[in-house]
Amino acid sequence: MMRRIRALALIGPLSLLLALLVPATAHADTATFAKTSDWGTGYTAQYTIRNTGATAMSGWTVVVEMPAGTSVGTYWDALMTASGNRYTFTARDYNRTIAPGAETTFGFTVFGSGTPASCTLNGASCGGGTPTRAAPPPRPSPRTGSCGCAAPGCATGTARRSSSAA
Repeated sequence: MMRRIRALALIGPLSLLLALLVPATAHADTATFAKTSDWGTGYTAQYTIRNTGATAMSGWTVVVEMPAGTSVGTYWDALMTASGNRYTFTARDYNRTIAPGAETTFGFTVFGSGTPASCTLNGASCGGGTPTRAAPPPRPSPRTGSCGCAAPGCATGTARRSSSAA
C-alpha cells in the first residue's frame, strides 16, 4: 500500500514536469496576399487569414512593410495604423475570432505598384512559422543628421518642420 502511495506521489510532479518540457503545438496560421484589381498606378488587395490550428484564433494582427513610393489608402474589415511604410492591420470585433480551419479576409487600396516587402501574422511569418522580432527602426546616419532626412539643411539643424497651431 505504501508503495502505491509513493508511486502516486511521484507521478503528479513528474507529469507536471513533462508538461512543462514538451512544447505545446503552435498554430502555423497563414495570411495570404492577393491583388484583386490593378489599374497601373494602384490596385486593391486582400489578405486571407486562415486558422490552421485545432483551437479558435482569438484576435489577429497583420503587419506589412510596403516599399518606398507605395502607400495604403482606404481599408476595410480591419483597423489600420501606419508608421512610415509599416502598416498594422488588426481584427475588428466581428472577425476577431476565427474557428479552426476557417478564414477571414480584409482589404485595402494601394497607391503605387509595389507589393508588401514583408508580412507577419501575430508576430510570425505570414506563411506560418515561429514568431519573429520586428527589426528595429533605422538609425540616422551622420551624413543625414539627427532627423534622418537628406533634405538641405537637415544635417546642420537648419531644416524646418511645418507646424500648425494647436
